[in-house]
Amino acid sequence: MIKLPKGFNYRKVTLDVAETHIRDVLKVNVENWVKFRYAIHVGNNASNLSSNQTIPEPVRDSYRELAKSHYEVVTSIGAAAAVLQRTAQEMHSIEYFAHIKGIYFHFGCTLDNLARLIFIINDPDAPTKKRGTRLLRHWIDWGSLKSYP
Repeated sequence: MIKLPKGFNYRKVTLDVAETHIRDVLKVNVENWVKFRYAIHVGNNASNLSSNQTIPEPVRDSYRELAKSHYEVVTSIGAAAAVLQRTAQEMHSIEYFAHIKGIYFHFGCTLDNLARLIFIINDPDAPTKKRGTRLLRHWIDWGSLKSYP
């Protein structure tokens, strides 16, 4: 974990186009997500990991999946916010009902990716644990996390 510097301002952190839109246009509060990402130095580059020992490739892969799941959570929340904002303006149209389904979909994606983040961070065997032939971190979702182990 990397300690946040004094005066850390999540609004000054460089984000990609989608995340910037979510933060600045849709006005979704992503402050704690940006802090979390900073603290774990999450990214698609596993060279951020350091150890006195060789870091096994499954651990590096698991670390990279933190970035993917983190990004999926933020963008799914942003997509749901976009649907909610648009829905509020179209309350009397048939599109409203289609948009409501989108909200459920995006929040479902959010929960699935949160479950994956929780699992990878909290289970020391997450990089290698399998269910059958598949890595458990690829298989897990919110419903199965509830009953885990």
